[in-house]
Amino acid sequence: MRANEADLRIPANRLAAAARALQPTLMRLIALRADQISRALEAEHGIVPWDREQLIGQLQRQLMELADARFRVRGGPIVHVRERRSQPLEAIPRAWRWLREGRRVYVDAEPGACSQTLVLLAQMGEVLGFHVLMTSRDATSPPDGAVDGGVALAPRRLTLIASQADEELAAYVLARACLRRSGLDPRAVHVAIVTGDGRTLGRILRRLWFSVRFSEAGDHGAFAGPVSQDVARGLEEAMARLEGRSDVACWVPLRRLEGTSGMRGCLMAPTLWATTVGLDRGSVEQVMACFPEVGPALLVLRERDASSASRLLSDLVGAGYRWTLIGPRTAPETVGLREPPLSVFDGALLEERLPPGLPKPRP
Repeated sequence: MRANEADLRIPANRLAAAARALQPTLMRLIALRADQISRALEAEHGIVPWDREQLIGQLQRQLMELADARFRVRGGPIVHVRERRSQPLEAIPRAWRWLREGRRVYVDAEPGACSQTLVLLAQMGEVLGFHVLMTSRDATSPPDGAVDGGVALAPRRLTLIASQADEELAAYVLARACLRRSGLDPRAVHVAIVTGDGRTLGRILRRLWFSVRFSEAGDHGAFAGPVSQDVARGLEEAMARLEGRSDVACWVPLRRLEGTSGMRGCLMAPTLWATTVGLDRGSVEQVMACFPEVGPALLVLRERDASSASRLLSDLVGAGYRWTLIGPRTAPETVGLREPPLSVFDGALLEERLPPGLPKPRP
């Protein structure tokens, strides 16, 4: 399709100024439609109440940060933004960022993506003007000359547990990072590196994996909700491949849980696996190739010492993983690493900040 020539002549600085002036309107609209957004996240993605609140709150914080930010207005060709099914609501701040830079924006969505994203942006497009902010509800394909503007797929993540880390803190951080949204979030951690046999860590992880509450998406006491039948079958096939290997041990088996009649998808109890201590690099790669990249599943890679853990982490970062650290920044496992961690978790576990569905720490 071709955009209206009059709209193409809108100066970039005027477009950016309009987007900045209307940002409070967008934020009010999100607040007014918070219940509809929450219901869509529940019905379309199986996300439980506490996590829906987190996602909506995160969206609002991102827009507040945009409101305070300064942008270099450059203009340019129209930008094509796509809402990802696995990353709900992320197209909204991405689209608005481009508008603040003076760019026209077209937004569409992957099949199964959160429907409220297009609803909200279509309403704002009516205010900003057609062909300034348009969605696939207005036109079935991007305008001629549109360039890719995200949302980029989030890279895979892993966690390094330093030898000085508090094991209880590490176990709870891993539980939240791996099991949130039943492991369907592309930022979920499915691989952790630990020095030594991880005996204490494994004991706490097993308690959490057996005790965490998975239930239907409307359950206010649940930590995570159901997965699709396709994801469930993929998990079961991956577990079958791993069961025949002698270099990896199952600490907590995968199980199907009984759900309510009419529930969308199925409930899967989380699974936990650990490699033999000091496994050679080729075997580690084979085990990881068998392990699922989505779903409530965690693989603990046990290395003999800090130097071997550091080398393994460096290799995996070189293969495209991003990483987080549990323990001090000065941990020996991090010596010589060029890529800094995305985040660092160190200190005491704050029980009052635990989300629903996770068991309390033992005294």
